Parts: sequence; C-alpha cells; structure tokens
Amino acid sequence: MLRFIQDKKEYRIRKVRPGDKKFLFNLYNKNIEEKNFFKTKKIGFEDHNEWFSKKVPGRNIYIILSKIKIGYIRLEKEKKNFYISIAIKKNFQNKKIAKKSLMSIINNHYNKNDIFIADIKKKKSKIKKIFFKLWF
Repeated sequence: MLRFIQDKKEYRIRKVRPGDKKFLFNLYNKNIEEKNFFKTKKIGFEDHNEWFSKKVPGRNIYIILSKIKIGYIRLEKEKKNFYISIAIKKNFQNKKIAKKSLMSIINNHYNKNDIFIADIKKKKSKIKKIFFKLWF
C-alpha cells in the first residue's frame, strides 16, 4: 500500500479488491452524469459485474482512500502503452490528490520505459494541468 500526505491528511493507495465493485460502478456512472468521460451512456450493474469479474483480477486499478474511498486510477495496458483513467469524488477534486496518487503509482509500480497515454476532453483544463505537470 502506498501513502502520501496532502494538506495534513493521509491518503492511501491500494490495488482494487472484490469489495470495491459497487464503489467503481457508482463513481464511474457519476462521472458519466457530470460529463467527465468521453462515454456518455451509463452502464448497468449486470454489465459492470461481468466486466469486473473478467477484467479486474490482476488488473492495474488502484483505489485512493482517506477515511473513505475517494477515487480510482485505472491503467489499462494495450500492447506497450498504459491508458490512464482517473475518477475522483467531486468534493475531493482540485486538491492535487489525483496528481500525487498517479505519481506514486507510476514511481512505485512501473519503470521509466513504460508509455502512459491520457485522452482528455478539451473542456477539462484542470485535469490537463495534472498531465502536463507530470510530462504527459
């Protein structure tokens, strides 16, 4: 488990577990509602269950926690590249948590030759800043 301090609060990062299924489902669909993702259609729980049971074991999905679960970072490997997806609960956004979490994950679990790619909506300038500061 990784840890970091931001604004005098401790945050932890760990790999996804079976008990995180509903949290991932709810946060993903909330981000669809808020138009944070390119996809525009919510997913049903049955589809999510199928995806979770097939894709999640051993995958590169990390849960960000404080006293509660506050977000996730998914690094989907395709050939030699890792595609980044980040979702943070709204009341925890704009606090540099996503940036520090992503930095910790990359620095501790990947090597310098790995290639990371993030597709960002044009209107999402705050998330763009995170990736530019991290040299994406």
